[in-house]
Amino acid sequence: MYSKQQQVRNLALISLVLIAISPTLIAFLYFNLGNIHVLKSTLNNIDSEHLTLAQGLFDRAEQYAPSLSRVHYWRGQAYFLAGQQQNALDAWRVFPDADYWLTMRGKYLLRQGQVEPAIDILRTALAVNPASSTICYYGGLALYRAEQYDKALEWHSKALELEQFDERFMDSSPRGDVWWPARPDNLTHDPTPAMTYIQISAVYYQLKQWDMMQAAAQAAIDLAPDDPLGYFQLGWAYFRWANADSSDLEDKAEFYRLAEKSLVTVVDQIPDHQYPFFLVLARVYAERENIPAATVAYQRVLNVSGRVGYQYEVARFYAATGQAQAALPLYEAILSRTPHEAEFGQRWIDAAEAYFVTSKQDVACTLFKEGVDICGETGCNVQDSILWSVCPVR
Repeated sequence: MYSKQQQVRNLALISLVLIAISPTLIAFLYFNLGNIHVLKSTLNNIDSEHLTLAQGLFDRAEQYAPSLSRVHYWRGQAYFLAGQQQNALDAWRVFPDADYWLTMRGKYLLRQGQVEPAIDILRTALAVNPASSTICYYGGLALYRAEQYDKALEWHSKALELEQFDERFMDSSPRGDVWWPARPDNLTHDPTPAMTYIQISAVYYQLKQWDMMQAAAQAAIDLAPDDPLGYFQLGWAYFRWANADSSDLEDKAEFYRLAEKSLVTVVDQIPDHQYPFFLVLARVYAERENIPAATVAYQRVLNVSGRVGYQYEVARFYAATGQAQAALPLYEAILSRTPHEAEFGQRWIDAAEAYFVTSKQDVACTLFKEGVDICGETGCNVQDSILWSVCPVR
């Protein structure tokens, strides 16, 4: 049991502590109330009344605790929402981590599909810290998703020129997203010079500049030779370059060879869920007439992805390479999920030919007639089909 004297001393000590910390507690109260008004404004389509109240509350918070630096960030947020750009910048420049918080906000907006707001906030972040390669990297991603490809290239090029990538954004957690050359899983990869080149290659993919896509992918490999994504981009660049109208037969053969060389370099490192890699590899093998290898790669795609478009591609490959029996179950699944619309009519024609090759003429003719009806006058390869003279359609 405490003596009465000890109790008095304890009460006095507690009183002194409360007196000392009460201004901070009051500051946090005002600060949190200001945040509530900023959030209410966001939910109510930028309510100026809430923003004005927030500014007053932030002023009171700063009076009680001048060292509460987060006030500056939220004050800047209120100014930004109110359209007072210069005031927002002035407030954010006082807050040491404003560029980081703003960039994280831009990433969040991108994940939510709010591209234009993300571009606005990232432009502001760059005004706060114009030396940041990381902000330029994410700004380039946002502009890419807005299909402003020339501006995206400018931002990514600036990121490389500045050479100031922020370690606060580095994260070594495992990546589970699916790759695709036109749009790498850029929001889960660390912003680095190599990933910047990867994204530049994605921009050139959209611009159909295959030589520039190849050069950017090679630059990424030179910087990060252990990252399979660079080889994926490089192989896809060569594949698309081979299929370009300007490529002659000799160039095509060489580009297909280089595509295979790039993809095979890392094939053993690729988990099955990265099925776009195996789809590209299968296409390269098919063009180089390596049917067994293409079959294996296509099967890895089917093991993971049930997309109708991929199933159709594989079914056509099977049918074209003497594996019609393997194509039939795919065509059954494809036709059961395909709308009866003219743009898809060719699928019935192709399925009919696969059934005909396997000596199932009745089923083949039924599907052929249905395909003719669906195609109408759209130009499906009906007249060229082997079934045109076999199956009466009128």
